[in-house]
Amino acid sequence: MSTKIVHSGVEHLDATGYPSCCLSDNSFGPALAYDFTWYQLYNKCLPSNQVKILELWDEINLPHKEKKQVFRTMLTIIRIEVDPDNLTMTMPHQSLLDLTAAIHDFITSH
Repeated sequence: MSTKIVHSGVEHLDATGYPSCCLSDNSFGPALAYDFTWYQLYNKCLPSNQVKILELWDEINLPHKEKKQVFRTMLTIIRIEVDPDNLTMTMPHQSLLDLTAAIHDFITSH
């Protein structure tokens, strides 16, 4: 399956038919607990790096939703619990069962 990215009516595909440029709407990284900046659009303080990306998106008119702007000390990223304070990553039991079933299905179908 090929994904086409269209901007101003122009498709941006390389010679292989894949997008030559793309934007991920999932971005995450560490921040200092005291490094917050006021973000006017949401009328609240957010981590400074998060505000920088939101302001960039505002400048290029890229829509974003407040409910997706999550920050906390532990996050679930692709169904893995990431705890940067304890330097741990944990896969919850149900996620492990789902992954094991998917691997089994893949192996038995090929």
